[in-house]
Amino acid sequence: MSKKKKNSTQKIHQPLSINHQSSFRWAYIFLFVFAAGLYLNTLNHKFAFDDSVVITGNKYTLQGFEGIKTLATKDLFYGIYGNALDLEGGRWRPLTLVMFAIEYHFFGDNAVPYHLINILLYGITAMVLFMMLMQIFAPLSLGRGAGGEVGGGLFAFITTLLFIAHPIHTEVVANIKSRDEIVSFLFLCLMLYFIFRAVKYQSSSLMGRIGGACLCYFVALLSKENGITFIAVIPIALFFFARKNIRQSFLLTLPFLITAGIYLAIRWHLVGMIGDRQSNDITDNPFLTLHFPNLPTPIPYMDKLATISWILLKYLLLLVFPHPLTSDYGFNQIPVISFSDPKAIASVLVYGGLIFYAVNFLFKKIKTEKLEEKPFNSIFSFSILYFAITISIVSNLFFLIGTAMGERFVYITSLGFCFALATALLRITNTTNYELKPDFYKNSKLVFPLLLLLVPYSYKTITRNPAWKDNKALFTADVKTSTGSANAHYYFANTMFTDHINDDESPRRDSLFTEAKKEFRKAMEINPYFHYCYYNIGLIWEKLGNPDSAIFYQQKTIALKPENSMAQYMAKGALGLVYGKLKGDVDHAIPLLKEALANKPDDEGYHENLGICYAMKGDFDNSIKEFESAIKLKREFKKVDARIFMNLALSWQNKGNKQKADENFQKAFQLDPSLKK
Repeated sequence: MSKKKKNSTQKIHQPLSINHQSSFRWAYIFLFVFAAGLYLNTLNHKFAFDDSVVITGNKYTLQGFEGIKTLATKDLFYGIYGNALDLEGGRWRPLTLVMFAIEYHFFGDNAVPYHLINILLYGITAMVLFMMLMQIFAPLSLGRGAGGEVGGGLFAFITTLLFIAHPIHTEVVANIKSRDEIVSFLFLCLMLYFIFRAVKYQSSSLMGRIGGACLCYFVALLSKENGITFIAVIPIALFFFARKNIRQSFLLTLPFLITAGIYLAIRWHLVGMIGDRQSNDITDNPFLTLHFPNLPTPIPYMDKLATISWILLKYLLLLVFPHPLTSDYGFNQIPVISFSDPKAIASVLVYGGLIFYAVNFLFKKIKTEKLEEKPFNSIFSFSILYFAITISIVSNLFFLIGTAMGERFVYITSLGFCFALATALLRITNTTNYELKPDFYKNSKLVFPLLLLLVPYSYKTITRNPAWKDNKALFTADVKTSTGSANAHYYFANTMFTDHINDDESPRRDSLFTEAKKEFRKAMEINPYFHYCYYNIGLIWEKLGNPDSAIFYQQKTIALKPENSMAQYMAKGALGLVYGKLKGDVDHAIPLLKEALANKPDDEGYHENLGICYAMKGDFDNSIKEFESAIKLKREFKKVDARIFMNLALSWQNKGNKQKADENFQKAFQLDPSLKK
């Protein structure tokens, strides 16, 4: 009897051989080409959106190899904000930051190689995902064909096709910054591949493969922390698809629990723990309510749950029908609702029903231990559990993530949806008994309904990509979709403003500035506490040569955010420049610039302007000190220019030190020979 059972187990769960895997070479090539081809029209794109946080505006990325140590040991935002920003969660994602620093060393600010690497990584992800799914599902009996039992190769292929074509992934691939999602998921797939390969061989190489899987898991976590949810995915996947009972499944998960513990310990030491900070800024915390001019206050807890439930349903609806897509779901694009709202009720019914089905099936499976029966029920139940587990970390249920919703957040989660969709497709078309072969496209019974999904998905992906070309294209498109979002109006206005901030001779400048002010005010109508809008309107008035209006708006910024060190730094620095440049009042400018630097000491521009103010006042000792501080910072971040050496030389000259003056004049002339004239 035991012998018969042993043979049966080997029949159902025989691991894929190298020859078996190589017989699907055509599938790997097709998937790579298909995945990469969907995003080829992003190759001419520039940097956009959050790319400034990790590349173009990140001081340590711009240092190339020299900045790697800092990037690897600091919060994601440290390179752009220093310690002046405090957001929920903390973000330690060193792997992709280090990648960007290396790329910047070789390619500078040419965006093409960055986009190409994203495309290649997405193509590789398609192959690795298929390889992982083949390892899990190909040995399983999902139907009976002419030659006997039919495995899940076709299911694996269709699931991969649906995943790579889904338009909700455009943000992840077309936005360079979101490479953290791509790399994390890529290594999570490799981890699952090694786990299932290890448990199926049960040989002396078991621990080696588990060790390799743990390494992949750690790399995934270094890319993005969302992979922590796979601690729950691993034992469920093993129980459903590797013929392991609950005890065995949890024992095999222990090495990954230890790996996660090591990661969390390192993370806690370097940047703190996930969810250890709470923001009272409604821009970052969507679960606050406005009582202007009083400070925002938290909404009732049940209203928060109702709103989150609606957001979770919106994710599911976007996966079913991915239109319209947008880069921003900030306040107040998704208004707060209560459980009396039909949307919240619908979400509870949908998710409650799905989770009840999956959990009920899981417990029945545990009780009966009939692990090989009802494979499609197992896959559908697993898809629900996978979806619920992986979306939990970005749901705002356990800690705030800094926004209500984002399409990039369901990149990993969408695989669960694709599992369910592929299952439904095979069952509805009654093609569970078909094998995966190069000529599978001749099976019109399956291919036609599959194309009804893939063609619209692909079309939407390709036509959505151009919106990510640059900030102007993105925010011009998305402000029409995210009409209720203060952020969307702010970003759109900011694009019109920053594109012409230094273009004093453009005939369109003043009209664009006027349009920008209108959009900033729309954002302020939605969020009266939006200090960045006041700050930028102040900058516009400064550029238009109206110091009194500029001062008014910067003072409003300071008053709105008295405890926000970033706001104080920005507004006081801007005020100092208005008093110094437009009013010539260095006595007012100097203390303001000093207060700005107290909040962010590494701003080389404010050090330089403070030096100019001291020089205008005749205090050359302090002007030299500030110019030298500015030069040190500019050298550190490779921004040294001739002007700063000229100013330092003139200060030494006015102080009567000809030798020092000549030294710095020569440095200025080396950088800009035209200054000799």
